[in-house]
Amino acid sequence: MSEPLPNAVELVVTGATLVDGSGAAGRRGVVGVRERRLHIGDAGWQPRAARTIDASGLVVTPGFIDLHSHGGLVILADPRHEPKVRQGVTTEVIGVDGNGYAPFAHREDLLAFVELNAGLDGRPAITYDWDTMASYIGRYDRQQRAAHRRHRLGGRAGH
Repeated sequence: MSEPLPNAVELVVTGATLVDGSGAAGRRGVVGVRERRLHIGDAGWQPRAARTIDASGLVVTPGFIDLHSHGGLVILADPRHEPKVRQGVTTEVIGVDGNGYAPFAHREDLLAFVELNAGLDGRPAITYDWDTMASYIGRYDRQQRAAHRRHRLGGRAGH
């Protein structure tokens, strides 16, 4: 049994076609955000809201997951990561192809790998100052990011 829709939300998106990713046809509906939770209602739901976005003619979908992203270093350089976020990507899996930017016992090995992989991942102007997975992930955790990320451990871990 689903919980009742709230009468008031912080943000409401109206007029959109909702596509839920299930394969069902899109439908008209309303999306409300209250206390960081999404509430989805039919087009007749009219909650009070501090802010309203009229999305008439637009489509609202769940966030997309990029399961094969080469954007890990780019996220460190630009946490807003607008090229992906503006396409609806809200989660990226980085460290793909068996490659990862940690662990590296020596900084010069990390820099050599960054250079080797620059054709795929770019070589953003950031400080490459980590050596372990914990210190690498810590770099992300200290940022305010627009997208979530998940890491795959590189194939040479422990070498």
